[in-house]
Amino acid sequence: MDSNNLILSFLLIIFGSFFYKYLLKIINKYKPKLLVDDQFTKPQAFHYQPISHGGGLCIFLSLLIVCLNFLLIENKLLSSYISFGILFFTLGFIDDLKISISPKIRLFLMIFFLAILINFNDFYIEKTGIEFLEKWLQNSKTFALIFVCLCFLFIINGTNLIDGYNGLLGIHSTIILTILL
Repeated sequence: MDSNNLILSFLLIIFGSFFYKYLLKIINKYKPKLLVDDQFTKPQAFHYQPISHGGGLCIFLSLLIVCLNFLLIENKLLSSYISFGILFFTLGFIDDLKISISPKIRLFLMIFFLAILINFNDFYIEKTGIEFLEKWLQNSKTFALIFVCLCFLFIINGTNLIDGYNGLLGIHSTIILTILL
């Protein structure tokens, strides 16, 4: 990456940070409790002060900045990352907006949209390092689809499990996105 591309990358990240900061200010101005978790009595709550639900928005904006960076610098459109990101950001953000969807319906929606996106993007696992699993993945398109759906569901629900613990979600997401890239 030459110095002009490096400068553009830093400018995009700075722009994203300012955009995120002002977006939260606008949201807090008109709906101050919209992205704030102030329910201290729920079983999974471990905090004693209101906590922002803006972390997912920040991670999604970071993904968009990375995709924009690839588009501007290397002329590559990362449509699969954008499509998966939009889908799961939307499902998570609906929950952050306190719109109640039953866990069964949310799981069904995840599986349904995952199956469509995996087929549309032709996103399958080719090598696992486990010989019998690779044979199943190569011989059965249905098994390969189910396996990839389960992998994504484990990542999504694992992310949801650690969401809220200070710093863990950011580190977890950084590791996963680094591996995927």
